[in-house]
Amino acid sequence: MKLEENSSAFDLLAFLCSVFTKEKERECAEMRSTVVEETVQKMVEQYKNLIALVLNASANEYRFNSEEIQCINDYLQKIDENCKKNTAEFGQLYFLTIEIEHCIERFANWQGRGVVFPIAPLNSNYIETNIYIYPHYPPAWNVDKSERKRCRTFNAKFENHVMIRKDDVSPFEISMNYWNDEGLLQRTDNGWKLKVALSPVMDYAQIDAEKVEEEYGKSKRVNGIKNKEEVEERVLRIFDAVFEKQYGIIVFPEMLGSEDILEAIKEKMRMHPEIYSFVLLPTICGSERNVLVILGPGGVELMHKDKGTAFIEEDEYGESYRERLQYNNQIELLITKELGNIAFPICAELLEPMYYSKMMEEGHADFIITPSFSPGYQAFIKTLKKGEAAMTLGLWVNCCSAKNVSRNGKVPEVLAAVQIPTNTNDDECVQQIKPQCDFACSDEICYFDIKIVYQNKRFYVQFEHCMCA
Repeated sequence: MKLEENSSAFDLLAFLCSVFTKEKERECAEMRSTVVEETVQKMVEQYKNLIALVLNASANEYRFNSEEIQCINDYLQKIDENCKKNTAEFGQLYFLTIEIEHCIERFANWQGRGVVFPIAPLNSNYIETNIYIYPHYPPAWNVDKSERKRCRTFNAKFENHVMIRKDDVSPFEISMNYWNDEGLLQRTDNGWKLKVALSPVMDYAQIDAEKVEEEYGKSKRVNGIKNKEEVEERVLRIFDAVFEKQYGIIVFPEMLGSEDILEAIKEKMRMHPEIYSFVLLPTICGSERNVLVILGPGGVELMHKDKGTAFIEEDEYGESYRERLQYNNQIELLITKELGNIAFPICAELLEPMYYSKMMEEGHADFIITPSFSPGYQAFIKTLKKGEAAMTLGLWVNCCSAKNVSRNGKVPEVLAAVQIPTNTNDDECVQQIKPQCDFACSDEICYFDIKIVYQNKRFYVQFEHCMCA
């Protein structure tokens, strides 16, 4: 394998990563976990001309000219020959790969492409190498003690990018979008603050669903909401109340959405582009799809995400029904400069072990936001707790109307949760939020006002159940 015409430093990095199997990558990382700086510097000296080519390419968006590519290919041929003759050469190649990544700054020349857009791998040789290189911004909190830093992988050492092996993602596919702006966090002298509004909306939404008998089991096709006008009016009233308070993130639960809600909220946000909010609208169900739309400042559509993991509902007779969905194996993430990679699993997706592991380990999710429509909450709390080891941040909100699909007909005791990367003052890393309304839904609008404060490298969470006319 060699670099082709118009190749870039990202192609070089992908090539170097592809030389390693996962086993060899771990072996090199393990054997050299206590190496001294002097040894690294000797390796750097040996490959100083190759490293200089990468540094010089920064002036040309890290693209190499024909002469540089020829020189690099000579290096790659020698590296390949040396590794075949002597496996000890992998040790030097391991350090070289990390040094090359450190030399490549985060590619940020996105001018003219808009505020948000899908992003392909930075390397063009991903088909040949089966390696995807993406930019990655560390989240705005200290992750030095994260389990990710203890992994024996390149990503534990990389500073500006993540490397994804295609085979490791299977049976899923990773889709990345890039948010070319910042402003979600309110900066303070010793850290930052994030204001969040989570709303369970109401307990009297009626889901329009029909049972379907299939050869391979029973399913339910969700077509939308029966009392559509009531639900839309309630959602829009809540949005008006929280939007004017300028929350950084606003999250509605699953299943209560509609195209009318989408257009109405878009219009309101267009009228106030100065308000910097991410809004997760209630998902829209119909045509065997369950779609989450995420809006950014000015009502711009950041992402559309299809739910790919069906819920399993058990009725009062013990019959189980699967949510009828078109098959979807996509894991979508949003690359941001403040909160790292944001993932948006919808309800059951968070609970699927394989989806969760691929989202975390391959997608490198730093912040997870989950809207839900579920008769229970304990499984979500248990899954959110997994984020403590990876030092992720997490939000989850349920809908009171989920009582209508519950066997006991009751609203879940816990309706929202905040998972912080580390516990503070002996508090649990997952703060469970219970409603203060005695589970009696009134005409008042309701939402949870949450303040996540990061100060002097410690997290603090404050929350209040707000109900207002």
